[in-house]
Amino acid sequence: MLYEYAVEPAAIAESWGTFRYLIEKFGFEQGRLIAQFPKNWKKMVYEAAGHLPDGENKKRIEVRLQQLSDGVFLRSGRPYRPERDWIGNAVAEHQRQPFRAVIAADNRPDGDGILHCSDVAHDHPLMVAAPDDRVPRTAEELGRAAAMLLGCSREIILVDRYFDPSATRFRNVLREFLRLAAAGGRQVSRCEYHFVDGQGNPACDAFKRECSTWLRNVIPPGWTVTFFRWREKPRGEDFHARYVLTDIGGLDINAGLDEAPGQTTDVRRMGSDVYQQRLKDFQRDADTYELVEPVLQVSASGYVERV
Repeated sequence: MLYEYAVEPAAIAESWGTFRYLIEKFGFEQGRLIAQFPKNWKKMVYEAAGHLPDGENKKRIEVRLQQLSDGVFLRSGRPYRPERDWIGNAVAEHQRQPFRAVIAADNRPDGDGILHCSDVAHDHPLMVAAPDDRVPRTAEELGRAAAMLLGCSREIILVDRYFDPSATRFRNVLREFLRLAAAGGRQVSRCEYHFVDGQGNPACDAFKRECSTWLRNVIPPGWTVTFFRWREKPRGEDFHARYVLTDIGGLDINAGLDEAPGQTTDVRRMGSDVYQQRLKDFQRDADTYELVEPVLQVSASGYVERV
């Protein structure tokens, strides 16, 4: 559903045509991300493009790289040994912890998981990225489905109308999602949970009073999560679907953001138009639903404040 690829800098910078052809295959909506392997991968592409006889085409590559959003790249954090060349590092790392594929120049030897540039196509088995999956409803498996998205996002908005922080089944999934997001190493500027008021979940007073107990060891150190309650408007939009929304893309998790051992749920990568609209629906000043005050922010220690 969402895969990580290692792309050889010298291969993608072989020409402007090659660069343009390959780069359009990547992005959240495509289900494919380029590993920043190593962390200065973009710089390596710039340098590799230095051989191009036409300076204009080199400039095109530089400008296009600068324009690409974070939704194309994955901060891999994978080990890289500078004494080896790129392909040696990629093959070694692929053996240790496989990429979906290593995309390399056509003159590279064949190997398990090596995909030559001339073979890259949407319908190649190593490039197929289905838009959805059937996932067991456990914190571990739901986390695995969302891990790559959570790990490379700076904004995380979780949505489940039935969220109940007093229930272990919800806390386990929230803990796993936040753990994976924190493991990505990005500075998160927005982390929120949106749910419907009066769905059997605790009233606001109980939430404020008990959350230090309920959410202890759930929120990572240094993080806060802001909780929003909403009501549906008469003859207004239904608040039903469950989402993981980020600044990069979104997942629709059909059955909910809670555990139900023995069951599965469909998890779908959201298209851009639907994703963008749902992001708007859950802005604080949005009028899709009626906001129920107060909005509460909870820290890792369980400290609660109205925001």
